[in-house]
Amino acid sequence: MSVFFFILGFVSFIFFIIGLFSPKTSLFWVSDVAKRKRGLSVAVYLSVWIISLILGNVLSPKGETVNNVNDTEVVVSEVEETVAPPKKEEPKNWKYSETVDEMTDVTNYFAECVSVNTHDFKFPYKKNTPMYIYVRNMNGKNDLYLYIDAQVMTSLFGDEYIRIKFDDGELMTVPYNSSTDGSSKYAFPQRSTTLINKIKNAKKVKIDIPMYNEGRCVFDFNVEGLVWEH
Repeated sequence: MSVFFFILGFVSFIFFIIGLFSPKTSLFWVSDVAKRKRGLSVAVYLSVWIISLILGNVLSPKGETVNNVNDTEVVVSEVEETVAPPKKEEPKNWKYSETVDEMTDVTNYFAECVSVNTHDFKFPYKKNTPMYIYVRNMNGKNDLYLYIDAQVMTSLFGDEYIRIKFDDGELMTVPYNSSTDGSSKYAFPQRSTTLINKIKNAKKVKIDIPMYNEGRCVFDFNVEGLVWEH
């Protein structure tokens, strides 16, 4: 019924507008052309329009509106349930890479973290030089090493050491070995497994390392978020 009165009201409104300008057209159903006046057209169509609005509201099914609201609420709740909460984004403090040994086809895995601070070294080295922590799995074995584009004090038999601190924990003294190829840019701390496990559970790391003609330099790292399943 409500649809019928809606259509009736719409049509009567159209003819009401037409009658304001051309009552002879709007009152086409009146046989006496002399009676097709603007006043009659306005009175007839305005009355029909108002009556159709009133009857349409009175006769419209109230329950239908309530059901539509409830249906909308159900749809919204279902959408809310299906939308998964946003995942917590892991801190992007680490970069990951891998290489394949061409002879053995074994994949080696690397994770790299750069220090948040830098040091200025004397010529021929650069200013604003950071240090890097590398965690690697090579030939199925995990270890950790440090890299810096400067000259780390040589430690062939573990006679030199780094000092390392995880978050607010106790200071650790850890001997390191120099690279077997003679490069002074690397330091291989002993107790790699212990250090890797501590890094996985830490947010910040502070490392103190002896540098040639520079004394001991301290580097700070944000290490939170290391994903290492090897």
